[in-house]
Formats: sequence, structure tokens, C-alpha cells
Amino acid sequence: MIRGGACAVALALLVPLAAWALPPVSRYPAEGDCPPIFLFSNGFGGSEKAYRPLASATAAAGFETWVIGHPQSGPAAFRAVRAEADPNRAIWETILDPGFNQAHLDAIGAVLDHALSLRDCAPPLVVLGGYSIGAQMAMVEAGAATRFGTAGEDRFDAYVAISPPGLGPQFPEDSWAGIDKPVLVVTGSHDGAPYAAWKYRLAAFEGLPATGRSLFLYIDGATHMQLSASTRDPAGITAARAAAGFLAALGAGTDYDDIPENTEVWRR
Repeated sequence: MIRGGACAVALALLVPLAAWALPPVSRYPAEGDCPPIFLFSNGFGGSEKAYRPLASATAAAGFETWVIGHPQSGPAAFRAVRAEADPNRAIWETILDPGFNQAHLDAIGAVLDHALSLRDCAPPLVVLGGYSIGAQMAMVEAGAATRFGTAGEDRFDAYVAISPPGLGPQFPEDSWAGIDKPVLVVTGSHDGAPYAAWKYRLAAFEGLPATGRSLFLYIDGATHMQLSASTRDPAGITAARAAAGFLAALGAGTDYDDIPENTEVWRR
């Protein structure tokens, strides 16, 4: 686990994953002999103890859910960058660092391998999701091209990206054209970024190939923090319900049609 302070952030970027073993995780079991698996990657400042409404919903939808608490983007790391003289610059330098991003991908792979090692069967589906920086990692793992050079391995059958970055410092134009798996993108009317309104996140959906299997869910009134589904906030509960519904439809091999109130859903 990271201890507080700027040196801890640098250390997290330099020490190989093997030195950490598994990152902190919370596991939410699902019913069934061999349920599908859903991994969820935290946002900056989040941890494996957050996102309980979302993880409970996806587990109830039949997916064994693992919430990953990445030390590189956990509470201590977030406090360290916020303590810098220019915290906004420090955050951007961190989330664009290739080592930071690779450490997240390595941790995702380690948790996936661990979850599979506990089985004596092959799960019917494995899905990766994430919020904010975790959504960035989900898109990178799915095959999105990045400006910082880190590449994913596309080890999952589908992806859930809650408040992902759009066209900007992380992703250039046409970044998402190579993604060929189903993706759920979730945002809200107040889910802006420091340099753009919420619509900038549309590129993460509109750039996907038009296969008819990906969805964009827009929640009226939702802010970036509410979308984390870390609390019982109505917008967060809606995001959690959307993720669970998307996963349930994937598991059943049907179209997602459980559309929450105060939302719009587009298919691509």
C-alpha cells in the first residue's frame, strides 16, 4: 500500500507490480457455479472500498465483481498531487505518464489472472469497467490509441466506461476506431472537464466502430462525482443500474432495454 506524500507517487510508478503482489481488491460474489467476471478500476482518489452501489448491482446481475484499488491513483496518491504547488498540472502529468498507465494495466491483468486462478471452469464472459481514470484504462485496454504510448491487450469480452476522457490530452482523433468489443459509455449533463463541457466525452462513443453493440447513456443532471456511484446519490444509482443492465444483457445475449428514467440511450 502507498503511504502519503509525493515520493510515494513516484515510488508507485517505479516499483514493478510483482513487488506489490495483488493491488487491494474488494470481491462481490455472484450466484451460480461459474458466473461471469466483472473487474472495475477506480477513479483518481478512489479505492477498492468505494463503488459499493455499483459493485452490489453488478453482482446482483450475476457477475462476480472485483473492485480494484490501484495504489498509483488511490487516496494517498491523490492527496500527494493535490499538495503540489500546481495541483492541476501535477494531476495531468500523472495521468499522462506512461509508467502510471502501464502500472494500472499490469494490476488489471494481475487481478484477472487471480480471479481466474480461483476457478475450475472458464467464465462465460469477462468484462472490464472503470470510472474516470479507470474508464481511461478500460478504453486503453480495449484498444484505444493514446498520446502517451501505453497500449492494452484487449483481454476482455466487453467494456464499461463511466465518465471516460474524450478527444484531448489522452486520446487523439480516431483513437477508438480499433475497438471491436461492446462498450457502454456513461456520462451526464454536468460531467464536464477542466477544458470542455460534457459533450467532449462523446468522442469516446462516436469514435467506436458502428457495430450496433455499443451504447451511450446520458444522465440528465449528473455531475462527474455523482457518476462514480460511490454513494446513494440518485445519479450514481442510475449509473450503477445502467452498468448492471448492460452486463445482464450481455450475459443473456440480448439487447439492453432497461432504460432508467431521466436518461437517453444511443446505440452504435
